[in-house]
Amino acid sequence: MNYITGKCKVESLGIQELDVYDIEVEDNHNFFANNILIHNSLCVCFDNLVKLSPKKMDDNASADYILKFIKDFLGKELNKSTEAISARLNFYENKLYFKPEAISSTTVVLAKKRNCQKVIDNEGVRYAEPEYKITGIETNRSSTPDLVREWLTKAIQIILDTTDRDTLLAYVDECHKNFHSYSVEEISFPRGVNNMKEYSDVNAIYAKGCPIAVRAALLYNNQITKLNLTNKYELIKEGDKIKYVALIEPNTLRENIIGFTDKLPEEFNLHRYVDYETQFSKAFLDPLVKIMDALNWKLEEENSLDSFF
Repeated sequence: MNYITGKCKVESLGIQELDVYDIEVEDNHNFFANNILIHNSLCVCFDNLVKLSPKKMDDNASADYILKFIKDFLGKELNKSTEAISARLNFYENKLYFKPEAISSTTVVLAKKRNCQKVIDNEGVRYAEPEYKITGIETNRSSTPDLVREWLTKAIQIILDTTDRDTLLAYVDECHKNFHSYSVEEISFPRGVNNMKEYSDVNAIYAKGCPIAVRAALLYNNQITKLNLTNKYELIKEGDKIKYVALIEPNTLRENIIGFTDKLPEEFNLHRYVDYETQFSKAFLDPLVKIMDALNWKLEEENSLDSFF
């Protein structure tokens, strides 16, 4: 990324036959890029440092204070260590160094490469308004319904802005009330299907251990064939993108899910069995609860969310 123009330029390098070496160490991932050892960023909390300041500072002043500390002390000390390592290992040239990346006023870390931040400064670029950076959470996954991705993003922003459980739960309650007003297609999980032939079973429709999306696709194809709808709807094929939705049991299909391509056929007579509560829980609540757990809101959250159902 060119931080001067704010634009990204991509140039083809042709076919590259270069080896990439991945060094795995506990709790971190390291690899070589252009002969430079690259590794994950480290997250450091500077709350106590900022509290040492004789005057109260806003986010911008805090970021300046932290950057000055890194420049004048921490960065120098860290890079002294890498120089010593370089000399001891007889490097041709030292390629190990530390530099500040993102400075955030609020950060929630779930696990490695799974976090959300309210970023004030990113690699020296100071934002006029803080930006939200979400990594490795369902808001960035195509397997999450678009509608829910928007809601999760808003919920995370509420957490980062207020760190207030009651405000968050009020928003979750609002989302839950609105969820039933959306169509089956809008609340369904998008997925790709592969290995349909491998898991297909002539007698049982699908074989044991069949992945949920493949099972949903095979059930759809079976219904289309069974109801003689092949002239109106295409069968799902290997590699197709589908959607699937949970069903309330018991139902006429005698299954807990059904798949479809663009629209769930009315001829299936399954719309009344669509399990909105399960969809809301799995798509929205489950990933949100993981974030709440990181904030130690789990027990309070469990009691509060029960009231939604």
